[in-house]
Amino acid sequence: MIRSGGVAFSRALPRILTPGYPLSWAVALVCALYFTAASASLLVWILTGNATVLSICFQEIGGPLLAVFAMIEAAAALRVWSLFNPGEPLRTGWFFLASAGSVHAVSVITRHLLGRNILLNPLRFLPSSSPLFPLLDDFGRVLGGTLLPLVLLAGIYFVLRVYRRLRLLTRLSPVDYLALAVAALFLAFEFSELLRWLPLRRGNITALWTMDWATDPLFILLFAAAIVLRRANLALRRGRLARCWTAYAAAIFLTCTGNLGVALVEGGFITQNQSWPFWLIWYPAAAGFTLAPIFQMETMHLALRSQAASPRF
Repeated sequence: MIRSGGVAFSRALPRILTPGYPLSWAVALVCALYFTAASASLLVWILTGNATVLSICFQEIGGPLLAVFAMIEAAAALRVWSLFNPGEPLRTGWFFLASAGSVHAVSVITRHLLGRNILLNPLRFLPSSSPLFPLLDDFGRVLGGTLLPLVLLAGIYFVLRVYRRLRLLTRLSPVDYLALAVAALFLAFEFSELLRWLPLRRGNITALWTMDWATDPLFILLFAAAIVLRRANLALRRGRLARCWTAYAAAIFLTCTGNLGVALVEGGFITQNQSWPFWLIWYPAAAGFTLAPIFQMETMHLALRSQAASPRF
């Protein structure tokens, strides 16, 4: 079912992605430590009003951390894709999921690293680099908000098609239907906001604004697909293979929740400072997207080890 050799790129991956390395534990631990530190910086800001610690934690440290997570995600997803032989059912799905990981990495790097005036940004030391920051931020936002959910949707669609063929998708539960109803309400809210904003913008509707608006509906569709994909966990009895899709579903849910916070601010329902609970969501969401292909990769590596250790006659 899986190929032991892999492509040349996968053999060139750093040691951190080799079989047996507890990469998933490292990602979860780093995310937990940062989440604790970020929560403490928020508490300091709330109690004292001093935003210096907040800026250091979320911009100087948080942005590069998101970039590292995204790069690990892309490398792990490419590794998983390389382990499937041509013609295997899940290879197409993982091609799109690996492509989504690469898009995500470029998006996060351009937006949270190269598009920010932070110490770790190499462009910061170039003369007249300040005008580049908003351009890179817009570019990363378009990639992460429009192209990323489209490619993810394609990958999940091909995975669902395989699981349906194998009869691994069970019927939706009442909780699933409730979650889909909430997603539908959120989608209706987005369209109502669109109808409210269109008369105000009149002829000032740009391609960037349209793609920005499309972000939330696309992630809502992703959320619905993730709910269906989650049903496969029941058939897989929440084993090792199920962890991958659970991580994807959790990451998509958290991203949709974070987008809700952005929509509430843009709609004028809350202020930017009042949206602080949503600031923390992006880091476990990033960890979820990173852990999903890592779980699949580690499971396939364990299978390869079992094949190598089994006696041959």
